[in-house]
Amino acid sequence: MVASCLLGLKDLVLNSNAIWICSLCHKCTERCPKHVDYSFLLAVLRNLSVQAGNVPEAYVQVLGNMFESGLAVPFTAESVEIRREKIGIPKISKPNVEQIKKLIELTNMDYLLKENKTGGL
Repeated sequence: MVASCLLGLKDLVLNSNAIWICSLCHKCTERCPKHVDYSFLLAVLRNLSVQAGNVPEAYVQVLGNMFESGLAVPFTAESVEIRREKIGIPKISKPNVEQIKKLIELTNMDYLLKENKTGGL
């Protein structure tokens, strides 16, 4: 993918879903015999893709969840807390939503939420 960008296929790469499939676990970077930081390169490509307005809807939804509740996947099920208590796992602490909102705003990612509400992305 990075080579494709260097060959002038930047738009093709940034419009592709391929850069969003990776979970950024960093295994490729750890195992690369040439010490290429693929995780960093994918993060750069994703950032360029976001700047170009190409973001999968699922990522915008997760960002919206985090902005509203502080959790990527919010839950309200009391049964989750009951199960956690039964097996001796502590209750899930509530995130500081205001701090998370501030981080989203400071990184200028809140524009994605605004554009999404107006149908921009």
